[in-house]
Amino acid sequence: MATQQSVDQAKVEAFLGKALSDTSGLTTTIMASIGDRLGLFKQLAHGPATSAQLASRADINERYAREWLGAMTSAGYVAYDSASQRFTLPPEHLPILAQENGPIFFGGMYQMLAGMIGPLNQLIQAFQHGGGAPQSAYDHNMWDGLERFTAGWFENLLIPVWLPAMPEVQARLEQGVLLADVGCGRGKALIKLAQAFPRSRYVA
Repeated sequence: MATQQSVDQAKVEAFLGKALSDTSGLTTTIMASIGDRLGLFKQLAHGPATSAQLASRADINERYAREWLGAMTSAGYVAYDSASQRFTLPPEHLPILAQENGPIFFGGMYQMLAGMIGPLNQLIQAFQHGGGAPQSAYDHNMWDGLERFTAGWFENLLIPVWLPAMPEVQARLEQGVLLADVGCGRGKALIKLAQAFPRSRYVA
């Protein structure tokens, strides 16, 4: 006969709060993804705007601009001034949300996550029956987003930060070496290396 386990109600409520927080974060990420795809963060980076002004700048419907701005304000991504009825992207948020190819830009991650859920049904079937989802099951958002997300690292960190941490590798690249990059994606890192170390040869 199974014995009934006692339940700590405080722990139930604490986990409920975590589940709600995680779900809210997912919803915010979806809204941020929409903002990235439509260039809304970048439009706000040009200056404060009312919902009508943002709709005009981005060529979208004003009602949807208003709802999106409300969601982003509630999430703390955007600031709102009630006197002017204008929304502002705080300067501290610009590198993450609006500065493409910066070292901490998140737009590519938002796009990549949207692409990752494409083969969800195939993944569920793989859990049930084994196998997997082929690379071709993921749509272009997965690969475009991955390229955008990592581009900032390669542009800002690969040569000035990462390679100096490996002086022997950097020295060999400067002298000239044959380098193979397996699983190079679209080759952003390799192109950056080739530009910085022309004596070496590169195969992707």
